[in-house]
Amino acid sequence: MSEYLKNVETAEAQVRAAKKQLSSAERAKKAEIKAAEKRLQAAEEMLSRPQKSFAGISLYPDHLEYQNQRFPLEENIRTDIRIDDKVSLTVSTGDTSFTAVSDAKNETRAREFAADIQTAAANARWNKERAEREIAAAREELQKAESDRTEIESCRAVLKERQDNLAYLHQSASPHEAAALHQRNKSRRKRNIILVAVAALFVLAMLSSVFGKKPQTETVSTLAVRTEEKKKEEAVKSEPAEEIKTEEPAPEPETPAEESAPADGIRPEFREAMESYEAFFDEYVAFIEAADDENTSADYLMKYYDYLAKYADAMEKLEAVDESELSPQEDILYLETMNRINVKLMKAAQ
Repeated sequence: MSEYLKNVETAEAQVRAAKKQLSSAERAKKAEIKAAEKRLQAAEEMLSRPQKSFAGISLYPDHLEYQNQRFPLEENIRTDIRIDDKVSLTVSTGDTSFTAVSDAKNETRAREFAADIQTAAANARWNKERAEREIAAAREELQKAESDRTEIESCRAVLKERQDNLAYLHQSASPHEAAALHQRNKSRRKRNIILVAVAALFVLAMLSSVFGKKPQTETVSTLAVRTEEKKKEEAVKSEPAEEIKTEEPAPEPETPAEESAPADGIRPEFREAMESYEAFFDEYVAFIEAADDENTSADYLMKYYDYLAKYADAMEKLEAVDESELSPQEDILYLETMNRINVKLMKAAQ
Protein backbone atom coordinates (compact mmCIF):
# COMPACT_ATOMS: atom_id res chain seq x y z
CA MET A 1 0.00 0.00 0.00
CA SER A 2 1.31 3.46 -0.95
CA GLU A 3 2.09 6.13 1.64
CA TYR A 4 -0.80 8.20 0.29
CA LEU A 5 -3.37 5.44 0.84
CA LYS A 6 -1.99 4.86 4.35
CA ASN A 7 -2.49 8.56 5.13
CA VAL A 8 -6.02 8.42 3.75
CA GLU A 9 -6.88 5.36 5.86
CA THR A 10 -5.42 7.04 8.96
CA ALA A 11 -7.51 10.14 8.28
CA GLU A 12 -10.62 7.99 7.74
CA ALA A 13 -10.01 6.21 11.05
CA GLN A 14 -9.67 9.58 12.80
CA VAL A 15 -12.97 10.73 11.29
CA ARG A 16 -14.71 7.57 12.48
CA ALA A 17 -13.26 8.02 15.99
CA ALA A 18 -14.43 11.66 16.07
CA LYS A 19 -17.92 10.62 15.00
CA LYS A 20 -18.06 8.07 17.80
CA GLN A 21 -16.90 10.70 20.30
CA LEU A 22 -19.57 13.11 19.09
CA SER A 23 -22.23 10.42 19.28
CA SER A 24 -21.12 9.57 22.83
CA ALA A 25 -21.28 13.23 23.89
CA GLU A 26 -24.77 13.59 22.40
CA ARG A 27 -25.98 10.48 24.22
CA ALA A 28 -24.51 11.77 27.50
CA LYS A 29 -26.23 15.14 27.04
CA LYS A 30 -29.53 13.42 26.28
CA ALA A 31 -29.21 11.34 29.46
CA GLU A 32 -28.31 14.45 31.50
CA ILE A 33 -31.38 16.33 30.24
CA LYS A 34 -33.63 13.35 30.90
CA ALA A 35 -32.36 13.07 34.48
CA ALA A 36 -32.94 16.80 35.06
CA GLU A 37 -36.47 16.48 33.69
CA LYS A 38 -37.18 13.63 36.10
CA ARG A 39 -35.91 15.70 39.07
CA LEU A 40 -38.12 18.62 38.04
CA GLN A 41 -41.11 16.31 37.71
CA ALA A 42 -40.46 14.86 41.17
CA ALA A 43 -40.16 18.36 42.68
CA GLU A 44 -43.42 19.50 41.07
CA GLU A 45 -45.20 16.38 42.28
CA MET A 46 -44.39 17.35 45.89
CA LEU A 47 -47.19 19.92 45.64
CA SER A 48 -49.41 18.14 43.11
CA ARG A 49 -49.46 14.60 44.57
CA PRO A 50 -51.36 13.74 47.81
CA GLN A 51 -49.23 12.53 50.68
CA LYS A 52 -52.00 10.64 52.48
CA SER A 53 -55.72 9.95 52.09
CA PHE A 54 -58.59 8.90 54.34
CA ALA A 55 -62.36 8.62 53.78
CA GLY A 56 -62.19 10.69 50.61
CA ILE A 57 -59.97 13.41 52.11
CA SER A 58 -56.63 13.93 50.35
CA LEU A 59 -53.78 15.63 52.23
CA TYR A 60 -51.31 17.71 50.19
CA PRO A 61 -48.31 19.70 51.55
CA ASP A 62 -50.25 22.97 51.41
CA HIS A 63 -53.95 22.06 51.14
CA LEU A 64 -56.72 19.48 51.55
CA GLU A 65 -59.08 18.20 48.87
CA TYR A 66 -62.52 16.74 49.58
CA GLN A 67 -65.38 16.17 47.15
CA ASN A 68 -63.62 18.18 44.43
CA GLN A 69 -63.15 21.16 46.72
CA ARG A 70 -59.81 22.64 47.80
CA PHE A 71 -59.15 23.78 51.37
CA PRO A 72 -55.87 25.57 52.17
CA LEU A 73 -53.88 24.37 55.19
CA GLU A 74 -53.69 27.15 57.82
CA GLU A 75 -52.40 27.27 61.36
CA ASN A 76 -55.94 27.73 62.75
CA ILE A 77 -57.25 24.50 61.17
CA ARG A 78 -59.06 22.16 63.57
CA THR A 79 -59.98 18.46 63.48
CA ASP A 80 -62.55 16.56 65.55
CA ILE A 81 -63.27 12.81 65.88
CA ARG A 82 -66.67 11.36 66.86
CA ILE A 83 -67.35 7.68 67.38
CA ASP A 84 -70.76 5.94 67.32
CA ASP A 85 -71.66 3.19 64.88
CA LYS A 86 -69.35 5.08 62.48
CA VAL A 87 -66.23 7.19 62.84
CA SER A 88 -66.66 10.81 61.78
CA LEU A 89 -63.74 13.16 61.05
CA THR A 90 -64.67 16.84 60.95
CA VAL A 91 -62.21 19.39 59.60
CA SER A 92 -62.76 23.10 60.26
CA THR A 93 -60.87 25.67 58.17
CA GLY A 94 -61.77 29.24 59.00
CA ASP A 95 -65.42 29.87 58.04
CA THR A 96 -66.05 26.43 56.51
CA SER A 97 -65.97 22.81 57.62
CA PHE A 98 -66.68 19.34 56.27
CA THR A 99 -67.13 15.87 57.74
CA ALA A 100 -65.94 12.56 56.33
CA VAL A 101 -67.42 9.28 57.58
CA SER A 102 -65.85 5.81 57.72
CA ASP A 103 -66.34 2.46 59.46
CA ALA A 104 -65.86 2.43 63.24
CA LYS A 105 -63.05 -0.10 62.85
CA ASN A 106 -60.99 2.68 61.19
CA GLU A 107 -60.88 4.80 64.37
CA THR A 108 -57.11 4.46 64.75
CA ARG A 109 -56.48 5.50 61.15
CA ALA A 110 -58.87 8.42 61.55
CA ARG A 111 -57.03 9.72 64.63
CA GLU A 112 -53.63 9.31 62.92
CA PHE A 113 -54.90 11.16 59.85
CA ALA A 114 -56.31 13.96 61.98
CA ALA A 115 -52.90 14.35 63.66
CA ASP A 116 -51.21 14.42 60.22
CA ILE A 117 -53.54 17.26 59.18
CA GLN A 118 -52.60 19.27 62.26
CA THR A 119 -48.87 18.70 61.65
CA ALA A 120 -49.13 19.58 57.93
CA ALA A 121 -51.09 22.72 58.77
CA ALA A 122 -48.41 23.83 61.23
CA ASN A 123 -45.67 23.27 58.62
CA ALA A 124 -47.67 24.22 55.51
CA ARG A 125 -45.80 27.43 54.79
CA TRP A 126 -42.40 25.82 55.27
CA ASN A 127 -43.37 22.77 53.17
CA LYS A 128 -44.61 24.96 50.34
CA GLU A 129 -41.49 27.15 50.36
CA ARG A 130 -39.23 24.07 50.36
CA ALA A 131 -41.13 22.55 47.44
CA GLU A 132 -40.94 25.83 45.51
CA ARG A 133 -37.19 26.05 46.13
CA GLU A 134 -36.66 22.51 44.88
CA ILE A 135 -38.78 23.22 41.79
CA ALA A 136 -36.77 26.36 41.03
CA ALA A 137 -33.46 24.52 41.48
CA ALA A 138 -34.61 21.66 39.24
CA ARG A 139 -35.74 24.10 36.53
CA GLU A 140 -32.41 25.91 36.68
CA GLU A 141 -30.55 22.60 36.41
CA LEU A 142 -32.65 21.60 33.40
CA GLN A 143 -32.07 24.93 31.66
CA LYS A 144 -28.33 24.63 32.25
CA ALA A 145 -28.29 21.07 30.89
CA GLU A 146 -30.17 22.16 27.78
CA SER A 147 -28.04 25.23 27.14
CA ASP A 148 -24.58 23.86 27.96
CA ARG A 149 -23.40 22.25 24.71
CA THR A 150 -19.69 22.82 25.30
CA GLU A 151 -18.69 19.15 25.06
CA ILE A 152 -20.81 18.55 21.97
CA GLU A 153 -19.51 21.66 20.20
CA SER A 154 -15.94 20.65 21.03
CA CYS A 155 -16.51 17.20 19.52
CA ARG A 156 -18.08 18.77 16.43
CA ALA A 157 -15.07 21.03 16.00
CA VAL A 158 -12.70 18.05 16.19
CA LEU A 159 -14.83 16.14 13.69
CA LYS A 160 -14.89 19.06 11.25
CA GLU A 161 -11.13 19.47 11.52
CA ARG A 162 -10.58 15.79 10.73
CA GLN A 163 -13.12 15.82 7.92
CA ASP A 164 -11.36 18.86 6.44
CA ASN A 165 -8.05 17.02 6.66
CA LEU A 166 -9.51 14.03 4.83
CA ALA A 167 -11.05 16.30 2.19
CA TYR A 168 -7.66 17.98 1.70
CA LEU A 169 -6.03 14.59 1.11
CA HIS A 170 -8.63 13.84 -1.55
CA GLN A 171 -8.26 17.24 -3.23
CA SER A 172 -4.45 17.31 -3.17
CA ALA A 173 -4.02 13.82 -4.62
CA SER A 174 -1.99 13.40 -7.76
CA PRO A 175 -3.66 11.69 -10.73
CA HIS A 176 -1.89 8.45 -9.82
CA GLU A 177 -2.95 8.71 -6.15
CA ALA A 178 -6.52 9.59 -7.12
CA ALA A 179 -6.68 6.55 -9.40
CA ALA A 180 -5.37 4.30 -6.63
CA LEU A 181 -7.92 5.70 -4.18
CA HIS A 182 -10.68 5.26 -6.74
CA GLN A 183 -9.72 1.63 -7.26
CA ARG A 184 -9.58 0.99 -3.51
CA ASN A 185 -13.04 2.49 -2.98
CA LYS A 186 -14.41 0.51 -5.90
CA SER A 187 -13.04 -2.75 -4.55
CA ARG A 188 -14.38 -2.03 -1.08
CA ARG A 189 -17.83 -1.25 -2.43
CA LYS A 190 -17.88 -4.44 -4.46
CA ARG A 191 -16.86 -6.52 -1.47
CA ASN A 192 -19.53 -4.90 0.70
CA ILE A 193 -22.24 -5.45 -1.89
CA ILE A 194 -21.20 -9.07 -2.34
CA LEU A 195 -21.15 -9.71 1.41
CA VAL A 196 -24.60 -8.19 1.89
CA ALA A 197 -26.08 -9.97 -1.11
CA VAL A 198 -24.57 -13.35 -0.31
CA ALA A 199 -25.82 -13.05 3.27
CA ALA A 200 -29.34 -12.29 2.04
CA LEU A 201 -29.22 -15.07 -0.53
CA PHE A 202 -28.01 -17.50 2.11
CA VAL A 203 -31.02 -16.65 4.29
CA LEU A 204 -33.37 -17.16 1.35
CA ALA A 205 -31.66 -20.41 0.46
CA MET A 206 -32.03 -21.67 4.02
CA LEU A 207 -35.78 -21.12 3.71
CA SER A 208 -35.99 -23.08 0.46
CA SER A 209 -35.62 -26.77 -0.16
CA VAL A 210 -35.10 -28.02 -3.65
CA PHE A 211 -35.15 -31.80 -4.21
CA GLY A 212 -34.07 -32.18 -0.59
CA LYS A 213 -31.02 -29.96 -1.29
CA LYS A 214 -30.38 -26.37 -0.29
CA PRO A 215 -29.08 -24.27 -3.19
CA GLN A 216 -26.45 -22.61 -1.05
CA THR A 217 -23.01 -21.99 -2.51
CA GLU A 218 -20.15 -24.28 -1.50
CA THR A 219 -16.43 -23.82 -1.75
CA VAL A 220 -14.94 -24.30 -5.18
CA SER A 221 -12.63 -27.09 -3.99
CA THR A 222 -15.48 -29.03 -2.38
CA LEU A 223 -17.65 -28.71 -5.46
CA ALA A 224 -14.81 -29.81 -7.73
CA VAL A 225 -14.14 -32.93 -5.63
CA ARG A 226 -17.82 -33.84 -5.50
CA THR A 227 -18.17 -33.32 -9.25
CA GLU A 228 -15.20 -35.58 -9.98
CA GLU A 229 -16.59 -38.24 -7.66
CA LYS A 230 -19.93 -38.16 -9.43
CA LYS A 231 -18.28 -38.47 -12.81
CA LYS A 232 -16.23 -41.46 -11.64
CA GLU A 233 -19.35 -43.13 -10.29
CA GLU A 234 -21.06 -42.64 -13.62
CA ALA A 235 -18.06 -44.05 -15.46
CA VAL A 236 -18.11 -47.18 -13.28
CA LYS A 237 -21.84 -47.61 -13.76
CA SER A 238 -21.50 -47.19 -17.53
CA GLU A 239 -18.88 -49.99 -17.86
CA PRO A 240 -20.40 -53.21 -19.24
CA ALA A 241 -20.68 -56.01 -16.71
CA GLU A 242 -18.89 -59.31 -17.35
CA GLU A 243 -21.03 -61.53 -19.53
CA ILE A 244 -22.36 -64.76 -17.98
CA LYS A 245 -23.52 -67.36 -20.42
CA THR A 246 -26.93 -68.68 -19.61
CA GLU A 247 -29.69 -70.15 -21.62
CA GLU A 248 -31.59 -67.41 -23.29
CA PRO A 249 -35.17 -67.30 -22.19
CA ALA A 250 -37.90 -67.26 -24.73
CA PRO A 251 -38.44 -63.80 -26.15
CA GLU A 252 -41.28 -61.88 -24.56
CA PRO A 253 -43.57 -59.48 -26.35
CA GLU A 254 -42.01 -56.08 -26.77
CA THR A 255 -43.36 -53.27 -24.61
CA PRO A 256 -42.97 -49.60 -25.43
CA ALA A 257 -40.00 -47.94 -23.63
CA GLU A 258 -40.77 -45.60 -20.74
CA GLU A 259 -40.88 -42.02 -21.96
CA SER A 260 -40.37 -40.40 -18.54
CA ALA A 261 -36.55 -40.71 -18.49
CA PRO A 262 -34.71 -38.30 -20.87
CA ALA A 263 -31.97 -39.71 -23.03
CA ASP A 264 -29.23 -37.72 -21.24
CA GLY A 265 -30.71 -38.30 -17.77
CA ILE A 266 -31.54 -34.59 -17.23
CA ARG A 267 -35.12 -33.40 -17.22
CA PRO A 268 -35.70 -30.29 -19.40
CA GLU A 269 -37.40 -28.42 -16.55
CA PHE A 270 -34.43 -29.09 -14.24
CA ARG A 271 -31.94 -27.91 -16.89
CA GLU A 272 -34.00 -24.74 -17.41
CA ALA A 273 -34.15 -24.14 -13.65
CA MET A 274 -30.37 -24.45 -13.28
CA GLU A 275 -29.77 -22.21 -16.31
CA SER A 276 -32.11 -19.59 -14.85
CA TYR A 277 -30.32 -19.80 -11.50
CA GLU A 278 -26.91 -19.32 -13.14
CA ALA A 279 -28.23 -16.53 -15.37
CA PHE A 280 -29.29 -14.61 -12.29
CA PHE A 281 -25.74 -14.71 -10.92
CA ASP A 282 -24.30 -13.76 -14.34
CA GLU A 283 -26.41 -10.61 -14.27
CA TYR A 284 -25.51 -9.96 -10.65
CA VAL A 285 -21.77 -10.29 -11.35
CA ALA A 286 -22.14 -7.86 -14.27
CA PHE A 287 -23.77 -5.42 -11.85
CA ILE A 288 -20.83 -5.80 -9.44
CA GLU A 289 -18.22 -5.28 -12.14
CA ALA A 290 -19.98 -2.14 -13.38
CA ALA A 291 -19.83 -0.48 -9.96
CA ASP A 292 -18.07 2.88 -9.86
CA ASP A 293 -17.98 6.07 -7.83
CA GLU A 294 -20.62 7.77 -9.97
CA ASN A 295 -23.33 5.47 -8.65
CA THR A 296 -25.12 6.56 -5.49
CA SER A 297 -25.87 4.32 -2.57
CA ALA A 298 -29.61 4.81 -3.21
CA ASP A 299 -29.19 3.51 -6.76
CA TYR A 300 -27.34 0.47 -5.48
CA LEU A 301 -30.02 -0.19 -2.89
CA MET A 302 -32.82 -0.11 -5.47
CA LYS A 303 -30.90 -2.41 -7.82
CA TYR A 304 -30.09 -4.70 -4.93
CA TYR A 305 -33.80 -5.12 -4.18
CA ASP A 306 -34.38 -5.87 -7.86
CA TYR A 307 -31.82 -8.66 -7.66
CA LEU A 308 -33.54 -10.13 -4.62
CA ALA A 309 -36.79 -10.23 -6.60
CA LYS A 310 -35.02 -11.91 -9.52
CA TYR A 311 -33.48 -14.41 -7.12
CA ALA A 312 -36.96 -15.26 -5.86
CA ASP A 313 -38.07 -15.86 -9.47
CA ALA A 314 -35.13 -18.19 -10.05
CA MET A 315 -36.02 -20.07 -6.88
CA GLU A 316 -39.63 -20.46 -8.04
CA LYS A 317 -38.41 -22.20 -11.19
CA LEU A 318 -36.31 -24.57 -9.10
CA GLU A 319 -39.23 -25.34 -6.80
CA ALA A 320 -41.57 -25.92 -9.75
CA VAL A 321 -39.64 -29.03 -10.79
CA ASP A 322 -40.90 -32.42 -9.57
CA GLU A 323 -39.57 -33.17 -6.09
CA SER A 324 -38.34 -36.61 -7.06
CA GLU A 325 -34.85 -38.01 -6.60
CA LEU A 326 -32.16 -36.30 -8.65
CA SER A 327 -30.68 -38.51 -11.29
CA PRO A 328 -26.87 -38.90 -11.21
CA GLN A 329 -26.63 -36.66 -14.29
CA GLU A 330 -28.81 -33.99 -12.65
CA ASP A 331 -26.69 -34.15 -9.53
CA ILE A 332 -23.55 -33.54 -11.60
CA LEU A 333 -25.22 -30.62 -13.41
CA TYR A 334 -26.22 -29.15 -10.04
CA LEU A 335 -22.64 -29.36 -8.71
CA GLU A 336 -21.06 -27.97 -11.88
CA THR A 337 -23.52 -25.05 -11.92
CA MET A 338 -22.73 -24.15 -8.31
CA ASN A 339 -19.03 -24.50 -9.05
CA ARG A 340 -19.22 -21.99 -11.90
CA ILE A 341 -21.25 -19.56 -9.76
CA ASN A 342 -18.63 -19.71 -7.00
CA VAL A 343 -15.82 -19.01 -9.44
CA LYS A 344 -17.67 -15.99 -10.88
CA LEU A 345 -18.37 -14.55 -7.43
CA MET A 346 -14.74 -14.99 -6.39
CA LYS A 347 -13.50 -13.20 -9.50
CA ALA A 348 -15.96 -10.34 -8.98
CA ALA A 349 -14.74 -9.86 -5.41
CA GLN A 350 -11.09 -9.47 -6.45
